Amino acid sequence: VRDSAGIQIVENRAPLFASNLAWRVDQQPLLTIGDPSGPMAADTMYEFSLIMGIARMGDGGWAVGLQSANAIRFFDSGGRFVRSASRYGRGPGEIEQLLRMYRLPGDTLLVSDIGDAEYFSGDGKWVRLGASRSQAAGNTIFPMAVFNDQSFSGIDVNDATEREPVDGARLFPLVVVSRDGLSRQTIGLVPARPFVAGAGRMPPQIAFSPMPQLASDGKTLYFAYGSHYDITARATDGRVVRVIRKQHTPVPVTSSLKSEYAEYRLRVAEGAKGSPLSTTERASFDQFLDRMQYAEALPATGAMLTDRTGNLWVRAYDTRETITIARIGRGEVRPSTPTPQFASSWDVLDPRGRWLCTVQMPARFTALDIGPDYVAGLARDNDDVEMVRVYRLVKP
Repeated sequence: VRDSAGIQIVENRAPLFASNLAWRVDQQPLLTIGDPSGPMAADTMYEFSLIMGIARMGDGGWAVGLQSANAIRFFDSGGRFVRSASRYGRGPGEIEQLLRMYRLPGDTLLVSDIGDAEYFSGDGKWVRLGASRSQAAGNTIFPMAVFNDQSFSGIDVNDATEREPVDGARLFPLVVVSRDGLSRQTIGLVPARPFVAGAGRMPPQIAFSPMPQLASDGKTLYFAYGSHYDITARATDGRVVRVIRKQHTPVPVTSSLKSEYAEYRLRVAEGAKGSPLSTTERASFDQFLDRMQYAEALPATGAMLTDRTGNLWVRAYDTRETITIARIGRGEVRPSTPTPQFASSWDVLDPRGRWLCTVQMPARFTALDIGPDYVAGLARDNDDVEMVRVYRLVKP
């Protein structure tokens, strides 16, 4: 740990915990809600599709945000259905498209709708509308991290102001939006989109390029782009208070990976159509691949999540999350929660930025809520049926 111009720099070279003290996730779940082979399989309240948020409530029960129903379903601590809140619509307490659900102190739930932030109480009652697309305050900011005062942060990806690229990416405003949506403050500029010289503001797709990630423990905002293992911690007023780093050797994007990616895109195209591409379609597809650009190296980090005790969890990037398909099918394409089909690896960093240990998550599982002794998230079976699973987090 060292200081640079008043900013703490934390450089991690090895985990703090010895291997026998490293945390682990039990292989068998403590609780499964929505098991298609379980006793409640015939009840539609236990049928899940497009789970966009899971949160343990103060009474030990669970809230599940569903995009397919545009509703929040509540379950008790044993996984039994209690009630459902909201429905499709644009009126007070209605949701047009549930994009994400976050839990705030006091069991308040913030639901990210299309351009709106809706707040619900822990028993499902609508509280108020926060930031709304109807407010003429500039571009819509979608919540990517939330704070204890019910404000939230996101990236203004529609800000097309020309700026010099940094780390091969264009810079965009990092914004904090107040709980009522009437105030928004730009607290910094962050890389969010790969830069291609001469390509204008919307560059062609760059395979294996990093994605911006935000997370918050309610007081501190964490940002990572993934071009390096470099995480910036900011106070809610935008001040950079800490930079967290871990030794990382860049992994080059090889010709073999490029071939795998091309095959993956072909499977996606044929899956969306429901049949092999015609000669004309294949020629057009090959032209698309010829224009495809690739990052020089794989991202250093993937998704980030904070747990209930203030630790930051950082997922190691794996090429399989880019070239593995969870679902291919015809029909409407809707935002969903990605679920890796393989076991994922997560670094745990404490509030001081120290690397404690690395935890393996089960395959076909995405963690969405981590507590002192549990990990809860979205799980899929071999038929891609979604369910909620809770695992015990063991801390020797």
